[in-house]
Amino acid sequence: DRERAVQPGSGDSASTGDSGSTGDGGSATAGAGLDQDTVDAGVEGALGIWNARKDIAEGNADIGTAGDLLTSIGTLVPLAVPPPPGLIMAGVLGIAGGILSSFKEPGPTNQDVM
Repeated sequence: DRERAVQPGSGDSASTGDSGSTGDGGSATAGAGLDQDTVDAGVEGALGIWNARKDIAEGNADIGTAGDLLTSIGTLVPLAVPPPPGLIMAGVLGIAGGILSSFKEPGPTNQDVM
């Protein structure tokens, strides 16, 4: 019975002796599939959506804002939709956002700033 396989993320810490912590300063949620990269992607996507919403509310929206919004949504889709559809949708949104963002007005150059 002690040799039965424990599935990763199953939460069965009694048979493995694991206390639920990752040992690298992470929290017990790391066993639930949330690692630092996942959290960073979620935060980046949420901030991108927030900034696009702010630009739209202020009337500063253009095609670049739409591209940034699609790219930001694309980073959140794999967190909400399981693979493979989530990864496919994220790829499509990322490509569409990248293409639309390429039409964005460029910022000031170094020469303009100096």
